[in-house]
Amino acid sequence: MAKLLTKRQQTVIDVIRAWIKERGYPPTIRELGQKLGIKSLRGVTTHLDAIQKKGFLKREPRARSISLSDLVAPFERAIRVPILGRIRAVPGNHSSGSGFRRHRAGLQGHGRSRRARARAAHAQC
Repeated sequence: MAKLLTKRQQTVIDVIRAWIKERGYPPTIRELGQKLGIKSLRGVTTHLDAIQKKGFLKREPRARSISLSDLVAPFERAIRVPILGRIRAVPGNHSSGSGFRRHRAGLQGHGRSRRARARAAHAQC
């Protein structure tokens, strides 16, 4: 980054930086042209090539591949966690039962229906 940017190139960098901070991803060349008031896609590409040559940004041959050297997009800061396996959840096959059932049981007298509680109370008589 030994060479300095022109005012127009600095404007391009500022627009890209603001776009990334606002949306979390870089603009396309067409979107960048609309923001800068440049009708020709080649005009935008020429600016990007000059800025890239000076080392202020990186580009790849795909959509939304503009990245600034001093700004890291939020998705690039994400931590990658390897997936080691899968756990299959099967309804009704739990060793401790359903949490919902246990919760309702606490509200309704230890899981027994009114009829069951009435029978138990009548049997004790």
